[in-house]
Amino acid sequence: MTGGRRLRSVGRGLGLVLLLCLGACEPSGPGPLTAIVTTPRPTGALVVEVVGTGITGFDGVGDVRTLEAPLAAGDSTRRVVVVSPSGSDLRFNVMVEDVSAPFPRAVVISAVDASNQPISSLTGYSIGISR
Repeated sequence: MTGGRRLRSVGRGLGLVLLLCLGACEPSGPGPLTAIVTTPRPTGALVVEVVGTGITGFDGVGDVRTLEAPLAAGDSTRRVVVVSPSGSDLRFNVMVEDVSAPFPRAVVISAVDASNQPISSLTGYSIGISR
């Protein structure tokens, strides 16, 4: 093998190793996960139950506000009120100790419409959590 071929071969090998390392690097440490609520109708506010470890708080996105109760030591279930003055685009951040840990699960347990009237059926409400 000549010097040029050997150099190209080594370069390709190093490039492959670098590519594999970059693909395996996942962000970790504290940070936000994004929760997006799918609603079948305009919704003014929700009570959301979030279950998971390492949850440190909640933040609204855009005009959405969040209100939460203090967490008891060792408790992995949190409830948060999510309020949207516009009645749409319900997004909020779930702050966690480690964004690479398994995502928490969230479910809507109560809702009111944009006129603050109770919504009796929560069919069609869902929450997706992603990084």
